[in-house]
Amino acid sequence: MEIINEPVVTEIEERNVAYVSFVGNYLGNAKVFAELFGKLFNWAGPKQIMGQDTLLLSAYYDDPAVTLPDELKLEVCMTIDDNTAVEGEIKKKNFPVEST
Repeated sequence: MEIINEPVVTEIEERNVAYVSFVGNYLGNAKVFAELFGKLFNWAGPKQIMGQDTLLLSAYYDDPAVTLPDELKLEVCMTIDDNTAVEGEIKKKNFPVEST
């Protein structure tokens, strides 16, 4: 696989996020991202919780060079207030999570 741009690692302060998880081959598959962010937006839109300070994030937990494509783990996230309730496949956690 050709790397078009080198990844950039940015440290961010811990925030509460709502997220949707995915396990499978997302490489080069824009449909996966459209579906996952669509789920977040369909949940957040009616609640009117997205604003100009909302951050959208993607978290990748595996190295595609050493992990089988069908085992790649991904989360798409959006920042939310501490008191925001989630339901269904929308989950909530602090992000980033420090590794031990």
